Amino acid sequence: MRFRDYSTIRVGDLEIKGRRDPLERLSMLDMDWRGLTVLDVGCNSGGVLFALKDKIKHGRGVDVEASMIEKAKGLCAQYGIKNLDFECADAETAELPATDIVLMLSVALWVEGWMDVRGGWMF
Repeated sequence: MRFRDYSTIRVGDLEIKGRRDPLERLSMLDMDWRGLTVLDVGCNSGGVLFALKDKIKHGRGVDVEASMIEKAKGLCAQYGIKNLDFECADAETAELPATDIVLMLSVALWVEGWMDVRGGWMF
């Protein structure tokens, strides 16, 4: 598989370098992720969720780019990852599930009204 990813993806013995390292980004948060549900809006091909997969209860990634979502789904199938799922959807119109944490790491560039999200941290 060839990838053109925003985030580095690590799953199993596979590491695909991206422009940003999700482990580096997540290390800035002093947070216990164990048992949480996480929604990553604008997930690209799931780099952040793959970095969290062994800590969280469930992760859902949403992105408007179908090819990135298909890559993430393919990696889940290939490596037997059951606690992550991915959906191709427009974050402005999709029905998004209730969740413990919402990540919107690159969404400010694309989603009008992203600052209207309440109840979480902004960093």
